[in-house]
Amino acid sequence: GMKTWEEADNAMIPNLAYARQNGVTVVERDPATGEIKVGDRVNSWGGGNWSGSADAQLRTLRSGMCLRETGGRKFLMYGYFSSVTPSAMARVFQAYDCDYGMILDMNSPELTYMAYFQHNTRGDGVIGSHLSSLMKESDPYLAGGQVPRFVNFSDNRDFIYMLRKE
Repeated sequence: GMKTWEEADNAMIPNLAYARQNGVTVVERDPATGEIKVGDRVNSWGGGNWSGSADAQLRTLRSGMCLRETGGRKFLMYGYFSSVTPSAMARVFQAYDCDYGMILDMNSPELTYMAYFQHNTRGDGVIGSHLSSLMKESDPYLAGGQVPRFVNFSDNRDFIYMLRKE
């Protein structure tokens, strides 16, 4: 799941296989009222990693992720925002009725990278479908051809992957 880390959560550390520290909370459902509230640092320029672009513009390329549970099923949603403020990002996650949402990376397509990969027709490699042509352009070249980032090429950035449930 996703949550804001609290001091009491330190007790979970010995049992964690994987964890990702990320940006501050964008939205969170209030358990008492069910209302989806904007994170307390969304409107704070320095109160989190809400900075903007290299030109100090609050509106910039951003990505985020949220969880939503409906009808007994959980959904993980990824948001790619080509030009948005943190407040607008929060409104989108509220509109999607997200239970919890956070900011991921920002300012660059290669930092907000998202692609769907599948086996090629020969079965000896993968091909990617990218959210943006700028993301595809950030895939590295190896042995004379472009290869999918994170799949066929080591990368120092962290990443999240999912497999189809069989």
